[in-house]
Order: sequence, then C-alpha cells, then structure tokens
Amino acid sequence: MKQCNIKKHKILEKIKGADLVGKTYIPLFDYFTHMSESKCFTILGGKFVTKDAGTGIVHCAPGFGEEDYKVCVE
Repeated sequence: MKQCNIKKHKILEKIKGADLVGKTYIPLFDYFTHMSESKCFTILGGKFVTKDAGTGIVHCAPGFGEEDYKVCVE
C-alpha cells in the first residue's frame, strides 16, 4: 500500500469543530444542491461524534437512524 506524503500539504489554520457548527458547505456531488435552501448542507454538532474515534466527522441522514434523526431535528 502506498502511503500519502503529507509533507506536501500546508496547514493554513487550526480551528475547533464546535466553531464550525452552523456553517454551511458546498456538497462534494451536485445531486442535491437544489436542497441548499432547506439547510441540508449545514454543519451540526452531536454528542456521539468524538475526536478519539475516527475522524470526528460523521454524515447524518435523518431517515436512516435514530441518532441522525435526533441531531437533525435539534
């Protein structure tokens, strides 16, 4: 397996995840960009997302799980 050479990358800024909550983003794929007005691409905070298990980033789909639904309703 070839490893990535992260030395080629430059960190521009470090911020806390909590500082991202409420901000919007442009989705990677444009299939649902028409739903941006519905706040579909807004960063939410959830207590079940932690920095010590994985990346600390989780995609939420309110129709496919109790925790996802609760976070999106809040």
